[in-house]
Amino acid sequence: MSIRNHKTLIGVCFLLGFLLVAGLRSRSADGKPEAPQPADAPAQGLLIDLGNETCPVMGGAVSGKDYFEWNHLRIGVCCPGCDRDFLEDPEGSLETTTTDWRAALTAVESYRAAPPGAQRTQRLEEIRERWTVLRLPEGDQG
Repeated sequence: MSIRNHKTLIGVCFLLGFLLVAGLRSRSADGKPEAPQPADAPAQGLLIDLGNETCPVMGGAVSGKDYFEWNHLRIGVCCPGCDRDFLEDPEGSLETTTTDWRAALTAVESYRAAPPGAQRTQRLEEIRERWTVLRLPEGDQG
């Protein structure tokens, strides 16, 4: 293979790689590229503590230091490995707890669907009456 063919092959590979990366880039609903999110970016949005006392995976007491976020809920577990097992069947795992997680999910969805203003503030107060709010969406001081 000649030098010219090598350069052509390298150029074609570079172009294909560029097109592949450009095509895989995440885009928003309006077709514009979304800003990249670093892997260590802080979580955003409403987060409420489910307040579960038993691990939804193993059934034992939660450790108090191991937890993770799922659908805007912070769920306590007994050890760091339980989050992976939980994600295989989240709802099935939560069915084993006595926590009313369905009501918590419904409350979060109601809050997120409410327009900014009085309705959203009311939804947030309803959530605070029952659960601990750990994080609010940016700009929402509720």
